[in-house]
Amino acid sequence: MRIKIKLALLVLVLVFFSLSGRNTIHAQIATSGDWIGIFAPNDPDPILQGNSAVKPAYDWKYVDCDQTLAGPPTNYGDCVFTMPSTPGNYEFRMYANDTNVRMGTYGFSVIQSQGFGGTLCPIAPRAEGLISTQEDIEGFFGNFTGQCITNPQALYVPFKIPTYDELKTIFYIQIRTDSNKVKHPTISGDKSQTDIPFDGSLDHVYNLSDDLNISGNAAGPKSGVVFVDGDLRFTQDYTYGTGTTGTVFVVKGNISIDATVKTIGAVLISEGIICTSTPATGMLNLNQDCSGLVASGTNNLTVNGNLVSLSQTIVTPIRFRRNLADNYTGAAERVNLQPKYFVILRHLFSQTLQITTEVN
Repeated sequence: MRIKIKLALLVLVLVFFSLSGRNTIHAQIATSGDWIGIFAPNDPDPILQGNSAVKPAYDWKYVDCDQTLAGPPTNYGDCVFTMPSTPGNYEFRMYANDTNVRMGTYGFSVIQSQGFGGTLCPIAPRAEGLISTQEDIEGFFGNFTGQCITNPQALYVPFKIPTYDELKTIFYIQIRTDSNKVKHPTISGDKSQTDIPFDGSLDHVYNLSDDLNISGNAAGPKSGVVFVDGDLRFTQDYTYGTGTTGTVFVVKGNISIDATVKTIGAVLISEGIICTSTPATGMLNLNQDCSGLVASGTNNLTVNGNLVSLSQTIVTPIRFRRNLADNYTGAAERVNLQPKYFVILRHLFSQTLQITTEVN
């Protein structure tokens, strides 16, 4: 891993400014013998051998950006340094006129990226404010593509994809019946839409410990969130809801939609595989039944809501598998986002979220 540092010879005291991997050095009355080296924090200053300091095992450069003591110092430009191969804390040090008289120090870290080829990434310490830069950042930063952030304002916002168990814990186990919703006890055994009515004057939150098979609409005038620990299967259209009510299904297993189903009005969230066209036998063997296109004649599928995958391991977890007749020109699958679910999710499926970020 190599990194560039910017040189500008202006003042006597050495000062470093973190620029997310690019570092600016200011010095004055520089001589051609002034040099910069990379050291571990506990390394002693180099010893003198004759009139020159013994250079470090890590990379170093004279201020002409070379290891040859010749020519005048570079007034401005890029010096390329090779980073240490071992992750850890290090520091740049600047020494005067080829000696061991230290003029300044700046700490940085080399970190190992996780699982993507062992890219080594130099970063500045968090306390130094690795926030923004007015120039493009060069080199590796440690993201999964191995590319650096190049936006002048680099904001760091942590995020993650929740698991089914995390969502269930927050939005089912930890909630209680209140003036807006009814929390139902966990229901065991394979169930259908008749077991999850959305009746009364309050919205509903259900948890099913096994499979749910939908062969028609749920009953009632209100909205509901249904957590399914097993699989969810649609064998007929599901068009429940009004302009302000609807259903959100959160499924730990797989969601299968029979090839005969044409309309689903719901938000479908799955940690497994979502298959848009399965045969009448269902997904007895998911890999077999959802591995290729399933003939559906002119049965195109319209989802009025959304399809959401929580999977972080399954390849193509949402599998669009409709295969329409050759003389049918319509789209095989359509997903129409419904604004009403922003309101439904806000009331039934939300939590207070605090995000802390730093802006330069």
